[in-house]
Amino acid sequence: MVQHCVRMHAQPKWSLLLRKAAEMTVADIVHFLFTSHGSKAKLATEEQFAAMTPTSTKKSGEIQKSAMELVIEETEPAEQFVVVETESPANVPFTMAVLVDVFRYLCSLINPDEPANTDSMRMMSLNLINNIIEIKGQSFPDSPDLMSVVSFELTKYLIQSLRPGGPPPLLTSTFRVCFNLFATLRVKLRFQFELFLHSLIALFDDKISDNVAESILELLVQFCEDPTFVVDIFCSYDCEVSSGNLLEELIDFLYRVSHFFRPKPNLRTLRRRAFNICCLPMCWRLMVCWL
Repeated sequence: MVQHCVRMHAQPKWSLLLRKAAEMTVADIVHFLFTSHGSKAKLATEEQFAAMTPTSTKKSGEIQKSAMELVIEETEPAEQFVVVETESPANVPFTMAVLVDVFRYLCSLINPDEPANTDSMRMMSLNLINNIIEIKGQSFPDSPDLMSVVSFELTKYLIQSLRPGGPPPLLTSTFRVCFNLFATLRVKLRFQFELFLHSLIALFDDKISDNVAESILELLVQFCEDPTFVVDIFCSYDCEVSSGNLLEELIDFLYRVSHFFRPKPNLRTLRRRAFNICCLPMCWRLMVCWL
């Protein structure tokens, strides 16, 4: 159903209303899947323990509650419970494999090297992935399959999307997904975060548009607002023999950009310097507070 709605959304000959309806349907399906999976499992667990009450000298009883059958058998001399759980097919919660398949499919839609992925499809997928990270990002490490998709597919396509000349709306959406992803799972994605920062710095050159430059600096300001960001970068990378001096490279980049001027400075270039002036003192202040 998700694939069918995505194909409907990608049809340029169809009406805008129909394509928008398909996009909203995909968003509702994804929101339902990733919000109800944990709540259903929790509810089933609570009902299971509520139904497990001790019995005295009666024979084995059978209790059915919420489509679950709990067979309680008593043995001598103490009361012991043997629970046999069966579920009705109509009320079986969908498994984690469903979430993994949907999430992997959404990640494949943001692949910039796939000709079939149009800009509208990539934009829709980026928005959906961002919502998923906000809903279930904290619990990604609990699922090895989901974490594998994040580590090897999502981060690869996000970093590949950081290319000069890309559409500014797509780059802005990519920055937003990257921020939420690394703000939530930076500890689990150390290598991917290092590649991301290097790609972000390489994206900033003399030919970059003003809107993209401001988006990059705003993203760095958001990272620096986290009190643990600078200290975590310093301890995880600069203090490691096998890693590069990531914090040193970041501060050097901010210093160079803060002195960057085009031949005719305008209001936007002044705003760039203003963003850098916000980043540099913030980095030093956090370092001094940590020391």
